[in-house]
Amino acid sequence: MEWVTHHLFLLLLFSRPNLAKDCSIAPIYVDIHSRNVTGSSDFQYGSFIGVGSPSQNQSLWPTFSQNEMVVADIHFCEHSDVPDCNNTTRGFFDATASSTYVDFLETAVNQYADNRRWSPNNSYTSSDAQNATGDQIEYGNDIVHLFTHFYEDMSASATNITDLTFGMATAGNALPGYVGLGPSSTLLQTLVDKALIAGRTLSLYMGDSMPQAGGEVRGASVYGGFDSSRFTGGLSKHPINSTGSYPFTVTVTDVQIHDASGKSTSLLDKSQFPNLPDGSTSFQAEIGTDNYALSLPYEITQNFASVIGASPGPDSSLMLNKPFVGNMTVTLSDGMTITLPGNITAGSENITAVASRDENSTLPFYLGVAWLTQVYLMIDYDSSLFYLAQAVPWPPYFTPQTFCPGSTPAPYIAPTTRGRDIHGAAGGAVGGVIGGLALLTVALCALRSFRRRRREQYRRLGDAKMMEMTQRGEAGGTG
Repeated sequence: MEWVTHHLFLLLLFSRPNLAKDCSIAPIYVDIHSRNVTGSSDFQYGSFIGVGSPSQNQSLWPTFSQNEMVVADIHFCEHSDVPDCNNTTRGFFDATASSTYVDFLETAVNQYADNRRWSPNNSYTSSDAQNATGDQIEYGNDIVHLFTHFYEDMSASATNITDLTFGMATAGNALPGYVGLGPSSTLLQTLVDKALIAGRTLSLYMGDSMPQAGGEVRGASVYGGFDSSRFTGGLSKHPINSTGSYPFTVTVTDVQIHDASGKSTSLLDKSQFPNLPDGSTSFQAEIGTDNYALSLPYEITQNFASVIGASPGPDSSLMLNKPFVGNMTVTLSDGMTITLPGNITAGSENITAVASRDENSTLPFYLGVAWLTQVYLMIDYDSSLFYLAQAVPWPPYFTPQTFCPGSTPAPYIAPTTRGRDIHGAAGGAVGGVIGGLALLTVALCALRSFRRRRREQYRRLGDAKMMEMTQRGEAGGTG
């Protein structure tokens, strides 16, 4: 039993929460998938979030170029030229239907006023004032519901945030319906201020079931944490960039195309591509979710098109001219290599993972959603660091863990048993008993930890009636 006691002590020691940083606070898991949204007949892909009382369903797109959460006003499409507007805003919000909405806009006449309760706040300044989308946006407070929904056949639970400040787009030609997760994210800061997460940390896996990719894997955000079952292998660690358009910048040292015959072609190999400028052995690229395709240097984009057989399409992505079977790899300066499988490299409707690029473009190079379908991104704004890892699209289970600021995420490793070096059949039996007791001890500790986290989640729910509404579909349903 000495061996069991020793390992139990180590388990308790390393799983003990860091109380100084309040790392006992459980993270908030919000899944990303296609679901029904308020005001639209189309299922739309995004974060499972509700707004108002009663909850009005949204499917908000996670973005790192913005810091505010912005939803579409119920009348937005009447004052917008966004294509297919009614089915692309990722939901609508009718402030007059929410009993808890408080508007910040002070105005004598407002065509959308109706029965709102007015509460002017001239001191409020949007954290996106310098990089706003250009839409006309009103700001106000309401209750926001972050839904946790691990599996399609189970009901959703909710973390309810009272008095969250967010924007409501009333007119404009930029697509609203996003949740800002930039360095000054109001959502993250509010969650910290209300002691709902341990720090300004989060993780993101985009999944691949958005229309451009055409896959089946759902994504998820974990606010204040990470899902240790959703990534594997070593971490790629980088400082957060406070000066770029996006806070995450990496150095790309190689991009390769691998065809069905096994041939690999480096798009940065000057011996094969004389068009490459001298010394072009790497380039800086920003990571973000605002665009699906990768935007590579002009010469590398041309090389990609010639190897894979593609040309500019009707949107920004290159389109296949002929069938292609193969994949693409992107290698970073620290050796991390991410493989984009064939369905992403050249997938749905012959759309490739690379955008066309003008020779004179000065826009930053970019690793977009297509790349993030294979990457698990973990962010620690409090420590100005972010981590990249190989994503696990189909984990056997979900294991959200608290991401304490300053700590290093680690992937989940399933427990194994090792018998003591006892010889003979009797010794084997004794070793089996001891190993079994150790496994049972670990399992009991894990069960207690799981129950504690579940109690915390249901405590956050706060209102049994909200759970009942969720199960009936009134507060997000099982979408």
